[in-house]
Amino acid sequence: PYISGDGKTLIFEQVSRMADRPELLISFMENNVWSRPEPVPSANMDIVGLINGGYSLNFDGTRLYFHSARKGGLGGADIW
Repeated sequence: PYISGDGKTLIFEQVSRMADRPELLISFMENNVWSRPEPVPSANMDIVGLINGGYSLNFDGTRLYFHSARKGGLGGADIW
């Protein structure tokens, strides 16, 4: 799982019971309570199962970075 530097954003991977595949979920801390987890908008679910962890958001929360050994990389676990 990933928690933002300010402690207000949580991203984690979960296997969907309905689809039997992993999905990325995001939750936000509001008034000391986590919001209900929702799918990460625009996450490409074809690659989620290939993520080796290491999620991180950029400073303004508009980009998700992760490392993966998926095809098309430069070798090893690349940052995407």
